[in-house]
Amino acid sequence: RKMVLSVCRSEDILPYCNYAVVAGKIQPLASVGVDRLRHAYNMHVSQGKTVLIFTIASLSNDAIHSDRCFVGAVVLREGIDSTALMNISALQQRGIKVISFVGGNSDKYAPEIPTELHLGNRAYRDDFLAGNYPLSYNFGNINTYYGFDENDIFELVKVAQEKGEAVGVIGFSEYAPSVISQADVFISCTPIVNVFSAKNEEELYSLEMSGVGTSRSCIQAVKSESDILISRPVGNKGGISALARAFTYTESAYRNLIDFFRYVLGVQLMRILVVALPMLFGKTILDARHVLLCSFLIDPIVLIMFASDKHFLKKTNIKKIRITSLKDQIYVNSTLMFCVLVAALLAVLLPVLVDFVGFMGPYLYQVEYLFFAMLWLNLAIIYYVRYGNILKIKYAIKNRMFMGLCLGIFSFAIILIIFDKLGLVFEMISHPLPYGVLSFVPMCVFILATSLTERINKK
Repeated sequence: RKMVLSVCRSEDILPYCNYAVVAGKIQPLASVGVDRLRHAYNMHVSQGKTVLIFTIASLSNDAIHSDRCFVGAVVLREGIDSTALMNISALQQRGIKVISFVGGNSDKYAPEIPTELHLGNRAYRDDFLAGNYPLSYNFGNINTYYGFDENDIFELVKVAQEKGEAVGVIGFSEYAPSVISQADVFISCTPIVNVFSAKNEEELYSLEMSGVGTSRSCIQAVKSESDILISRPVGNKGGISALARAFTYTESAYRNLIDFFRYVLGVQLMRILVVALPMLFGKTILDARHVLLCSFLIDPIVLIMFASDKHFLKKTNIKKIRITSLKDQIYVNSTLMFCVLVAALLAVLLPVLVDFVGFMGPYLYQVEYLFFAMLWLNLAIIYYVRYGNILKIKYAIKNRMFMGLCLGIFSFAIILIIFDKLGLVFEMISHPLPYGVLSFVPMCVFILATSLTERINKK
């Protein structure tokens, strides 16, 4: 007999299935079996999954009202799967709390991706009202809210901001414009068309960006006002991976910017102290030649190194507060500035003390010693800002730009020692080994001081 294979997404086809393929044989399917199939279907659908039901029927019979044979079903997980769990976990490891709102009238086009399927802890609006609890009750421990409307979301956003947390809101449709004024970061989603290649891999065929057109899942006014645009597959499915990437790269860029500012704060304090303090003793040892070398050669390389790094270490030595002013920056970087202060004071006073004791003879090598000490301290500050402590040296070794910068600075120092004419350009007339070794002491003290202060802060 000629048979027709039918693929359906609705459970309405199940009552017409009088047979089923069991253990490779066609056997009668009782009403109990149909009920079990319906239960399995509804269970998967309630989790946001798509179920494709496969049936076969005789070509000569009516396509719907004839006896049909249930062959099987395919469950498409579409976002509610291990990939979504991995992406949500990746966000949480970066200190980002993921909360979803499901089943409310706040966004009728938003896909339902309840995070409680992965993380647990759901809450229903009706339960809050029945128990006379505020909507913010137990806020922070709940991963999915059911039945919340636009005003309810505003209330929770306000609670989070009052706790000093930054809030990012993802908008899909009409309610989103009113959220823009409430959220610290507003993310809009645009649909893409899925095209499957021969290897059954999803490809991005087209992407709707800001313009004059409209979107099926996000109105143009929303997209135009958003801070970040991330793409979504057509049909409002999935998208959590795009969210994870958006937050990862955004935080990486923010971290790189903060790291460079911390570096500038530390090295400028170091250079001011190393150059200015000797003037209190009536000497001008280092001048613009030495400072400009660091400012115009080393600093741009450090900026490129930080900007090109797409990844950052999970455990950082930055205190978790919102940085909104220079005062906050100084407070957050108090450990760095204290250690720089100690190392810079030592760099200036140590050779004076050595000269006073007479341990190395007369101190006649101020420029050579201070210039090299400033270069080594520069490298130590870069390492501390980027990696935190000496235990993470394996990450520094893997960073080609950092290792190249270290090699370049050491090569430059050797060239100054070998070629006297080039050394005279920086007023370096001699290169005694004892003072060359002594120039490493402030760097070692800085590394020791940062390690001790970080250990004290952890306790």
